[in-house]
Amino acid sequence: MFLRELHTPIQELKGIGPRTAEAFAGLGVRTLGDLLLHAPRSYEDRKTGVSLTEGLSGRPVNTTATVIAYDWFGFGRKRTLKVWIEDSSGRAALNCFGRNFLQRKLHIGAKIRIYGQFSLPLRRDSIIGIRV
Repeated sequence: MFLRELHTPIQELKGIGPRTAEAFAGLGVRTLGDLLLHAPRSYEDRKTGVSLTEGLSGRPVNTTATVIAYDWFGFGRKRTLKVWIEDSSGRAALNCFGRNFLQRKLHIGAKIRIYGQFSLPLRRDSIIGIRV
């Protein structure tokens, strides 16, 4: 890339049409130079380990866990897979909405890497759901 190309409109890139260019303009990105200097809104720290129990404090969990069991809830087409996992600190359940195929991929005893935000199960006095 040459220095003079930094002022080229972003729409000159292959695959960037008028609607995509408009979406980028909402972020303040109008030229190739703007795109190169655009920073993401946040970063995920996947180097620091965070156990399942530490994740209850609101931090994203980042751990290696073992699949220990499966469970299902709902009926018919609305049936949803629940995968029970554990690490050295405790146990948790992953509600896999629309991901029932994971039962074939995550065998019991398999070690898996987990990154995501956990919360307590639904109760009458709270409106907190499980987010993975």
